[in-house]
This record gives sequence, structure tokens and C-alpha cells, in this order.
Amino acid sequence: MTSTTALTTERFTPPEASAPSVLPEGSPTADPRTGDDAQSADALRVEGLSVRYGARTVLHDVDLHVGPGEVVGLIGESGSGKTSLARTVLGLVPAAAGSVEVAGQRVDRFGPPQWRRFRRAGHAQQVFQDPLSSLDGRFTALRSVLEGTREVVRGAEATRRAEDALRRVGLAERLWNRRPAQLSGGQRQRVAIARAIAVDPALLVCDEPVSALDASSRIEVVRALADVARSGTGLLVISHDLSSLGAIADRVLVLHNGHIVEDGTAAQVLTAPQHPYTQTLIAAIPTIAA
Repeated sequence: MTSTTALTTERFTPPEASAPSVLPEGSPTADPRTGDDAQSADALRVEGLSVRYGARTVLHDVDLHVGPGEVVGLIGESGSGKTSLARTVLGLVPAAAGSVEVAGQRVDRFGPPQWRRFRRAGHAQQVFQDPLSSLDGRFTALRSVLEGTREVVRGAEATRRAEDALRRVGLAERLWNRRPAQLSGGQRQRVAIARAIAVDPALLVCDEPVSALDASSRIEVVRALADVARSGTGLLVISHDLSSLGAIADRVLVLHNGHIVEDGTAAQVLTAPQHPYTQTLIAAIPTIAA
């Protein structure tokens, strides 16, 4: 569908979503926490974030937060800045301006040694698009998860955590001793998720976690991610699959040319989009537009 409406970068926030932020302090629905106490409760808090590659700015003054147990979806066309945002949150790309806080720590101020300690502690984890390339083909499912837990704990506790994580993502015990080539795409992605959650992260960043999977495998992985959120881990999910995102996300943010142009509940954004860019994006997906 071709839109004749000029696409702008002015951000739209649905009235229902924006109302709490403008309520006077002390009102019944206002968050009673203030300052550092409120920020430290978030799995992720990004404020005024800009990212540049040389002279080109790819993210402009981005604000977002992910609460404990909350699933926040991030959508936008290729090149909109989604992956750059994820990589900055995970310390793989430096911030040009603004702040990034994960589990109460200002990670944008970290140097390489601090990042190494932070990653080994497991506070933030990532699930990649292609589970086959992200898993070591020599390792069984159980050993793949164990390799991650051993960064945090040792011995019987590492084994307990690995087995518990595989159960949480619904991988049958008979599959634990199989290597990646012996598993389906959905099973491999569940191993990858188990490896990430075994260290009990505050934040899980998922970059296109279901795009390489068939329909039945997508359902398996979406269910596994929903279970992860119920355990208290905050999820930032980047996806082109809006139907899967609609099934799991609490909120959805829309990124266009490096700007957040719309945010709201999943129902608001995916079924009643207000920004012209979001309308065009969703109209191109027949299953959503219908």
C-alpha cells in the first residue's frame, strides 16, 4: 500500500500510555519510587541515546525502558536502527550521547574490563536470530547450557541451573544429549534461550528470535519467551514478525530512521496505529491489517 501522507519523526504516544507520566507526583496511580530507586527497578532504562557511525547518526535521542518481567517489542524496517540499539545496550557499540542502564548499572560508562565482568555475571544476555550458528556444533544441548552457567557458578549448582533452564523452555529430557544438527530449529532456539536464562539475567535481548523458524517452531519459541518473562526477566524483542510479537509483547515501540515515533501497548500499536509510518508498516502485513 502506498501512503500519500508525509512520514515524520514526530513521536506519537497514545493517551492511555502517556497519562501516568504526566500525573502529578503523589497521585494514586503515580509510581511511588523516585530517582535512583525507580531507575534501578528497571531491567533496562535508556535515556536520550544517540549512536553514530562516523559522521552518520543512526539513533537520535532514544528513550525506552523495560521493567522486570515486561516484554517490550521493537519494530521498524531494515536500517531503522533496531540492531544498533540492541548492540549498544549490550556494550558492542558505544553511545555518542545519553545513558544506558541495565539492572541498575550505568553500562554506557563501562570500559572493557567492566564489560567483561558484567557479561560473566550474566546480568544481560542475548538470543540471536540463527540458533544453529550461535551454538557450538560439538556440544550437546545440556553442555551448551552448562558452558554458560559455569561462568557464574560451579559444580552441582551449575548442572542444576542448566537442567532447570532446559525444563523451563520445555525441551524434553530425551533431547538433552543431542547436538544442534540433531535438533529442529525450534528446539535449537529453545536451547539458546535456556543458555541465556540459566544465569538468571535481569535483561534478555532477542534479535529476530523467530524469523528463521517455521510456523510451528515459532509458536514453541514464543511460549518459551513468555515463560521467561513470567519468571521476572525483562525482554527486549526485536522482530519483523508482528503476529508473534503481538502474542507476547506488553508494549511495542516503533523505530523509524533512528527515532522512536510511536509507543504504546501491543494492542494499541498493532491494531490501532496512530503514526503514519506505523500505519504504513502494518498495512503491508496482510495478517495484521486484516
